[in-house]
Amino acid sequence: MAKPASTERKKPGRKSETPAQRLERLERDIAAARQAVADAEQRKLATIGAAVLAEAGDNPSFMDELQRLLRARVSTKAGKADIASILAHPSTNTEPAAPVS
Repeated sequence: MAKPASTERKKPGRKSETPAQRLERLERDIAAARQAVADAEQRKLATIGAAVLAEAGDNPSFMDELQRLLRARVSTKAGKADIASILAHPSTNTEPAAPVS
């Protein structure tokens, strides 16, 4: 007795797809899942950043420590410029940023 070519059953009302079409669909699904993970990570980082900036705006000693830490950890020119602009007015930067796509 011969084995069936596929163990998947055809769903009613759905046209069968070629292996190439299935691969394309699965690749789109994977890309969408990766984007969802990246978006969730951005939301998490934005929430943490907003909380840290709110505390820095309310607590001068925390602001001093945050500035020290960032000077030690951020080394790129662009990163230093971003941090300088954010820390110049920490109380105005407490809303989570929109996710970067």
